[in-house]
Amino acid sequence: MSLTKRYFYELVELCKNKGREIKRQYDFMSRKDVFSFPFRVVFQFWVSFCMTNVFPGVIVVVGTVVGILGSIHYKELSTQIAPLCVNQPDIEICYAFNLLFSEALPEIKWSIWCLVILAAAIGTRTYYKSLNFNDAVQELKNSFASMPPKEFIQKHSQSYDLAVTILRSVLDMGLTDEEKEEEQYKERVLESIRSVLEIIGGLLVSFEHKRHGGGIGDYSVNLMLFRRIEDLGPNTTKETIQAEYPMALFFDSSGVEDLKGVLVLFKALATRVNKLRSRAGESYGMDDKIPCGLCLPVHKDHEDDYGSLNSLPGAPTAFNSPGNFSSHLISDTRSERIWEDWFVYTNYKTETRQELLHYFFEDYGKSIGSLLSCRLQGLDNGERDGIGVLNIHSERPGMLSAHDLDIQLFVPMIKPYHSIIARLLAEISVDDVSRISNKNTE
Repeated sequence: MSLTKRYFYELVELCKNKGREIKRQYDFMSRKDVFSFPFRVVFQFWVSFCMTNVFPGVIVVVGTVVGILGSIHYKELSTQIAPLCVNQPDIEICYAFNLLFSEALPEIKWSIWCLVILAAAIGTRTYYKSLNFNDAVQELKNSFASMPPKEFIQKHSQSYDLAVTILRSVLDMGLTDEEKEEEQYKERVLESIRSVLEIIGGLLVSFEHKRHGGGIGDYSVNLMLFRRIEDLGPNTTKETIQAEYPMALFFDSSGVEDLKGVLVLFKALATRVNKLRSRAGESYGMDDKIPCGLCLPVHKDHEDDYGSLNSLPGAPTAFNSPGNFSSHLISDTRSERIWEDWFVYTNYKTETRQELLHYFFEDYGKSIGSLLSCRLQGLDNGERDGIGVLNIHSERPGMLSAHDLDIQLFVPMIKPYHSIIARLLAEISVDDVSRISNKNTE
């Protein structure tokens, strides 16, 4: 099976699984809250009971038993009713009247009531089943509507082949360990990583263009590498980190005792793409619009004992979240409502909150309108082997938000590129990346 067909079938299976997972809780009163207490409670109980298979079954059994008893009792009652209707012009009507409206045959009355209740139960059940079915069908239609077109799947296949070619061009050079220590080889590795980042950016440009059309602005694609506290030297403090990385932000007054490391954004691992240059195959090179040299803290515990988040939004949250390919999307970095909702679930100090808002609303508000961060695993996928975070910034808000499943489709698509980037990063140390980045900055 070709790579294009395989990815297409994977996307179809993803949407099918989403459809299978659609489950509805029968919270009927949220649909039509037209009754007041206690009628609302009684109605809710009635609907919930009708949705089970027990209630209609009980009604059918009771109706059957009543019918059998009535047929047994009918012969005896017929002899009692016959003298009353002998002189009546309409004997059939007389029989029916005495059976239904007298005390002669109560089983018939109970049978009729059973039929009425059964009809009401079936009607209620059918109505609410149809509501759930319509919702499920609509959600499944939305899932398939959000699938990228065939042309994008083909582009994804071609892009992956190109990324593999870039990787092989580095690994097949056949250099010795001494030759790999030369500056030229290290710069070649960094250039190859940026080329893979540009491929990922080109995929996003194509993906977003199918959703929005027209111009969609620039995207920044970059890597933040993880450095453990113990790797930064003995007796590491907030001051020593800020001395090495002047753009170390969001380190609150509690110090570094609760940190396991930092994420650092290097200029040599950042590039920019847009629709026009992506189509022309042009490269931006290094990105000079984002805060290169940015250093963010990574906490030991993603959450505290009460479930509040310790990790900062974006890259630290993606890095600390469970799962090998966890991600975090901020659809609008300049939305006050989004940040208010986020702070409800966090354990940040006031100084950190103010610094975050200042960073996104004033410092880099124009260049970062939305942000996607994806955890980057090492080659062996060990839990302690997270090596960094892949970030994608968009100048406009709403990146990967045109459809509900955009983020669920795009993040798995770029998973194969994670391994390629991790393999290239294995050829170079963080110190080399830092040195080359500083040289290019100068």
